[in-house]
Amino acid sequence: MFIYTATPGEWEEIQARKTFHDARFLKEGFIHCSYPEQTLWVLNKHYLKEETVILLVIDPGKLVVPWKSEDLKSRGEEFPHVYGPINLSAVVASHDIHRGDDGAFHENRVLNRMIHG
Repeated sequence: MFIYTATPGEWEEIQARKTFHDARFLKEGFIHCSYPEQTLWVLNKHYLKEETVILLVIDPGKLVVPWKSEDLKSRGEEFPHVYGPINLSAVVASHDIHRGDDGAFHENRVLNRMIHG
């Protein structure tokens, strides 16, 4: 399982389609995702202007396009990359996560369960 992060507005648009991708896919050829344990880093690096973000849980076994776990920046950490539009049927759950009063995202009950089981 891995996570695609979306704003509430993006999630509304995604639900209206059978497949989805983001602008970076058109430029880079793949969709950036993260493993649950990487998600807070992604949120705090890329989504601090958002009050709420939706975590879309992707079941890689339900994807109809290829994906790879890759370390493209040679940082010693692999991230899941989806090489084509994500089919909505691969999204097995969605969870809201809210920025804390300190302006950062923190592990919540749902994310904790995804990370620690």
